Amino acid sequence: MNNDKKLAIVLFTGIGILLIYIAISTYITNQKWDDPKLNKSYTIGLIEDFERGAKSPPVYKYYFHVDGLKYSNDHLIVSQLRLLGEEKLKKIVGKRFYVKFIAEDPSYSKLLMGYPVPDSIKEAPVRGWKKLPR
Repeated sequence: MNNDKKLAIVLFTGIGILLIYIAISTYITNQKWDDPKLNKSYTIGLIEDFERGAKSPPVYKYYFHVDGLKYSNDHLIVSQLRLLGEEKLKKIVGKRFYVKFIAEDPSYSKLLMGYPVPDSIKEAPVRGWKKLPR
């Protein structure tokens, strides 16, 4: 077998393993969000940065606190928000939005871009709210 065939086999095997890993990771994450036995809570997240990828969707980097610990995550901008210009997207940095997280493992979180935190709410309870405040 020549070197080109060996390289192709290694390359396709590596890509296949990567795709399987991504599929399994996505499945596990979706299972956690859909599991009714896991408690979901809400807190306040702050968008701290905006990044536009060359070949990937732009993202907001956000963080939040639960039980005194800081958690961070990325929010892919794939909605109509993506159609805004970069300057308008950057204006959202520093704004507060509600974050939904799994109480048993807050590293699983979702930034709720449709739910900005009103100025009347200064801080969240240490372990968050069981229901989204109104």
